[in-house]
Amino acid sequence: MSRIWFTSDIHFGHRRILTYCPNRPFTTIEEHDAAIMTEWREKVAPHDVIYFLGDLTLDSDPLRVAQLCSKLTGTIHVVLGNHDRGLKRVRAMYDQFADLDIPHDLIAEVKGLTKHVVFLPRSDRVEGFYRFRMGGISCVLNHHPVEDWPGRAQHGHDMAHVDPLSGRWHLHGHSHGLSRRMPARLDVGWDTANKILSWEEVQSLVRANM
Repeated sequence: MSRIWFTSDIHFGHRRILTYCPNRPFTTIEEHDAAIMTEWREKVAPHDVIYFLGDLTLDSDPLRVAQLCSKLTGTIHVVLGNHDRGLKRVRAMYDQFADLDIPHDLIAEVKGLTKHVVFLPRSDRVEGFYRFRMGGISCVLNHHPVEDWPGRAQHGHDMAHVDPLSGRWHLHGHSHGLSRRMPARLDVGWDTANKILSWEEVQSLVRANM
């Protein structure tokens, strides 16, 4: 049976992340990358689904980013982050209006390495957000945290029925565990728990702060 996972803000290869996020207990970026890669591959089975909410790596080279993705297990549903320059170029290669100057052999190689990566379609967006629904729980996904989101329960009423892309919960990244605690909102990034979070753990963390 497949499982569902969430994470964001891995920052593979970003040496300064060890300074910016001192709770990452690694002495070198190579140690950092190897440990997180091991965590990912040991937890996320090939038939699992993982929602990645942005900032995989600062690397802007689409081929290197695709090669990195090829080492990651599971079907990866991506919400792009502000540092995902390389992933944005990979997505462009899937776009109908991709840059015609990109060599066709490079596009083919990148696509071959990222068959398991799903860039959530623009048609599934509302005001920059994506929606995830499981077991009667509807969540709004975004890289950045927001104070208010489509479907947020207001005045004791669940507003999710108003918009099909809305949700009572808001899952995000970007804040590296430093965003203020807020009911029904959760930073699923690596620095929240120093691990990839299962859907069961996400539910427990959100409900603990309701």
